[in-house]
Formats: sequence, structure tokens, C-alpha cells
Amino acid sequence: HGDSVFFKYAGYTFSNGPSSLFDTNLDSLSSKLGIEIRERNFDYGKCRLAEGELIKGLELGLTGVKGGEYSYIIFPSSLGFGKSRTGIVPKMTPLIYEVWITKIKKQ
Repeated sequence: HGDSVFFKYAGYTFSNGPSSLFDTNLDSLSSKLGIEIRERNFDYGKCRLAEGELIKGLELGLTGVKGGEYSYIIFPSSLGFGKSRTGIVPKMTPLIYEVWITKIKKQ
């Protein structure tokens, strides 16, 4: 199956650039959202690509990354949450993720 990618990120709605922060696994930003990242019930910031653990746009954007990379991944609502409102993200909203790749574990 897919490689394991370890990363830090900040997820924003997208409208002429990053707009509203809606999710993160960075301690420095999580308090702005009232998120306690240590209380989540999964290894946040680690995923296996091609296993459906992420929304499609993020999975596609992380394919082929290398450890130490920093980038923005921008994608349309059809590769994000689509026609569903998710948390504070309105339906049909493009998304932008700021990501810091910490490690890749080849499978």
C-alpha cells in the first residue's frame, strides 16, 4: 500500500489566499481553534497514502513529497468536502493546506 507520511499542517478555507483556519495539528495554532490535539483518537500528522485516510485533495498533494519539504496544497471543493458542510467549512469551499513534511516511511 502507500508510504507513510508524517507532517504538520494548517488547513484553511481558500478565497484569494488562505482565509479561515479550520484545522491544524500545530500546537501554536490549535489554541486559536480550541483544539486539543493530544486528545484526538488517532496519530494525527501521520497517514498512509492511497488508503483513504485523507480527503482526496490532500492525498493527491502529498503524493511524491520528500522529508523536509514545505508547501501549500490548494484544491477545489470537489477534492475536499464537496457538497457537505464540515465543521466551520461551508459546502463547496476550496481548501488550502500549509504543510511541513517531517518524515517519509517507505512501504
